[in-house]
Amino acid sequence: GYSPGGAYDYYRNDRFDSNTYFNEDFRTERGLAPLPKFKNDQNQYGAHLGGPIVKDKAFFFADYEGTRITRGVTRITRVPTLDERRGVFSGTVRDPLTGQPFPNNTIPQDRFDPVARAILALLPEPNTPGANNYTRPDASVIDNADRFLGRVDLRLSNSDNVFGRYIYTTRERVLPGWFGGVIDGTSSSALGDQGMDSHGLVAGWTRIISPSLVNEFRFSFIKADSDMTQVPFGEDPPAAARVPGVPQDPLFSGGVTGMNINGYFGGGAKIGSPNFSPKFQHTRQTEFLNTLSWLKNDHQFKFGVNVMAPMKNEYLDVPGTRGDLTFRNTFTGQAVGDFLLGYVSDSLLTNVHVVDQRHWATSFFVQDDWKVSSNVSLNLGLRYDFITPALEANN
Repeated sequence: GYSPGGAYDYYRNDRFDSNTYFNEDFRTERGLAPLPKFKNDQNQYGAHLGGPIVKDKAFFFADYEGTRITRGVTRITRVPTLDERRGVFSGTVRDPLTGQPFPNNTIPQDRFDPVARAILALLPEPNTPGANNYTRPDASVIDNADRFLGRVDLRLSNSDNVFGRYIYTTRERVLPGWFGGVIDGTSSSALGDQGMDSHGLVAGWTRIISPSLVNEFRFSFIKADSDMTQVPFGEDPPAAARVPGVPQDPLFSGGVTGMNINGYFGGGAKIGSPNFSPKFQHTRQTEFLNTLSWLKNDHQFKFGVNVMAPMKNEYLDVPGTRGDLTFRNTFTGQAVGDFLLGYVSDSLLTNVHVVDQRHWATSFFVQDDWKVSSNVSLNLGLRYDFITPALEANN
C-alpha cells in the first residue's frame, strides 16, 4: 500500500578490521611497540516524509540525510634525529662566522637560535627506523555532512498555484597534518579544517490569466559559505616559538609560522600549516524571473525579464599571512644546521586582504514560435543582457 515516508541507516566500524603491516608486524619485528589500529567508522542515515496537508489543496515533502565518517590515515615523514637536534652531525657542518667546520661537527648549543630551540621542543621525536623516521599514530580524517530538503505546494485556486522549496547542506571535513597540535605539519591547503554550508530557497507562482495567457514568476536566493582554516586555527603557540615580526590577527593566526627544512618533512609535511590557510569564499545571490506566455492564433509569444541582483562574493585567498621560512644548506652545509642557527634562505610574509565584490545582471527577452504552415515553423527571438563587471564593494 501507499507509504508516506521511510527511513534507513547504514553503519560500519573497525571492529572486524585487522591492523596494517606497518602499524604492527613491521614495528614488532624491529623491537618497537605497535601502533593502534586505524579508526574506520561510517554511519549514513536518513528519512523522508511526504503527503497532503489539506486534501487537493496543499502538499508537503521533507527529506534528510546525514553522514558521519572517521577514518584513520597514514602520516609518515622524516624529522631531524636526536643527534641533529643536539647539533651533532655525521658530516661536516661549517660555522658561518668563520667559514671553518665546527669542532667535532657539533654546533654549540649556546649558538642555537631561541625560536628554533622552541620549535624543536614542539616537534615529535623519531619513532620509526629508516629514513622516514616518524609515523603519526593518531591521524584520522573526519567527514561529517547533513542535507535537508523541504517543499510545499499550494493550490490557491483553479488559476493559481504556488510552491516553495528550501534545501540546506553542510559539510565539515578535518584532514590532519603529520604532527598535530600547534606544529600541525602539512604543506597542502587541501588539508586542514574545511567547512561548507549552503542555503537555497526557491519560490514560484503560476497564474492562469485566461485560456491563452499564463504568467510564471520565480524567486531564488542562494547563500554559500566555504571556509578552510589550519587545524590549529586560533591556538597560540608558546611565546618562545613565535617568529619576531610576524603579526597576530584573529582573522588568520593559529599555530606556528611555516618552516621548511630541505631534505626533511617529505610526503607533504612541514613545520606549521599551509601557506594558503586560512582562506574562504562567501557568496550571496538573489534572482527574480518572470515569464508571460500568450497564445494568439498561430503564434506562441513569450515575454520575460530576469534580474540577478545583488550578487555578493567575498573571499580571502592570500599566501603567507602567517609567514613562511625555508632553510637550506646554504650557510653551514647542513639544512638542519642552518635551522638551528636561524639562518633563513627564503622567506615569505604577505599582507592580508579580503576581496568584497558586487555584481549585477539583468536580461529581457521576447520570443515567438510561429507556425507558418503545417510543415513550417519559425522560432524568432530578441534578447538583451546587461552584466556589470565585478565591482569592489568599498571602491
